[in-house]
Amino acid sequence: MIFSDIYPRPVAEMILDGTKCQTRRLVKKGDYYREAGGLEINELLKRTVMYILPTVDRGDKLHWQVGRDLSVQLGRGKAGLWYCLKCKEIAECKDYFTSFGKHKCKVGYKSLRIKITGIKKERLLDISEEDAKKEGFGGGEYPAKMLFLTAFCKVCKIDYNREAKRKGKDIVCSTVPKKNPEVWVLDFSVMK
Repeated sequence: MIFSDIYPRPVAEMILDGTKCQTRRLVKKGDYYREAGGLEINELLKRTVMYILPTVDRGDKLHWQVGRDLSVQLGRGKAGLWYCLKCKEIAECKDYFTSFGKHKCKVGYKSLRIKITGIKKERLLDISEEDAKKEGFGGGEYPAKMLFLTAFCKVCKIDYNREAKRKGKDIVCSTVPKKNPEVWVLDFSVMK
């Protein structure tokens, strides 16, 4: 799964320590959600198919499915990340850990992979403050939801307005997208 560099600290570190355990992706034309236990008649196979786990198909291909594991990448076409089992240092290729003298720990390394644990569809503005923190935002002086919406809108090229309102002595800032698109909410955990 591809992640960008919009986060307050390196995304791979946040995934590894559990700070980031949720991601949102825009719903695209042709996306189709199947509930767990749903039945569908597959014309090609001439039989009924039961979907045991929630699934999102894009066109005629499986795109995401609960239980599916994916490699963490920092960009389209880039290699998956690797990490040291002892110190959790992250590298873009396993050669970093196997080449003589490059890494101090001689314990071992592993591909950084995540497992999808939940899928749902919602409107972008329905994100809660708690979910924005699961996205890896928060902990500063601004609300996590505002920080997430600003970053998401920039990455997905969604026009938005920044608003500042006075509440007593405080000034409250917010980000308001001009559109409220549907998004897939994917919960995940690190593969052990």
